[in-house]
Amino acid sequence: MKKLFAVLLSAAMLVGTVFAFAACGNTNNLKVATNAYFPPFEYFSGNAFTGVDMEIASGMAKDIGYDGMTVSDMEFDAIIPAVQQGTCDIGMAGMTVTDTRKESVDFTDEYYESAQVIIVKSDDTTFDACTSAEEIENILKTKTSAYKIGTQRGTTGYMYSAGNEDFEYDGFPNLTTSGYDTGAVAVQDLANGRINAVIIDKQPAIMIAQSVSGVKVITDYELTSEAYAFCVRKGNTELLEKANAYLKKIKENGELDRIITSFFDGTATFKHNNA
Repeated sequence: MKKLFAVLLSAAMLVGTVFAFAACGNTNNLKVATNAYFPPFEYFSGNAFTGVDMEIASGMAKDIGYDGMTVSDMEFDAIIPAVQQGTCDIGMAGMTVTDTRKESVDFTDEYYESAQVIIVKSDDTTFDACTSAEEIENILKTKTSAYKIGTQRGTTGYMYSAGNEDFEYDGFPNLTTSGYDTGAVAVQDLANGRINAVIIDKQPAIMIAQSVSGVKVITDYELTSEAYAFCVRKGNTELLEKANAYLKKIKENGELDRIITSFFDGTATFKHNNA
């Protein structure tokens, strides 16, 4: 189970895209809410935060006039409420933009394209003959409630499997969708034979699977297509405009690509282990 960590991050940014634990507080730091179990976008390296989003946050904080940043790790479902209530300034957690979420927070411009994929045990041949995502879905539609899919609660993967009108996902009501605190816990349950499959975002799926023996990721067929953005409190136009200006700058000067490729090559090979 995840816990909320409360160790203050120094105002001076640490070198090497590794950031100390922190809690959102009343300082002149950019207060970031995240879910630090989503590699390579946010995860732990020892007792520190690291990842794509954390490096973007570091550069953004310095660029838009903050002394530094503090980071608070929390359940994914708690991020939007933390931003809504002003406990934290910005949510960074590989978050997909939806109309429902737009009712609660404002989103920055998108910065990364993602997709959902399925993970199964290494010796599972259920989907080996599939040549498209549609064929994978058709097989899932034949399963009964005894077939269990694990996903992280509140994420696109959960909505895809359980069904969600906002995302226009019919889901698979015929089978059982089990929600987990993290994708990593779901994959471990898969390896231990407690569930039959896991559906989570592609890059985290690959990275998590590298640290869990006995599972494989079906990467050839993406089940969804979506984009990530950061969220701020509704009406906080000053921070939204500054964040968008920073994202525009690092897209144009190549810094965003550098950050992303410093953690993975954009397809399947990761350069950092999942601590």
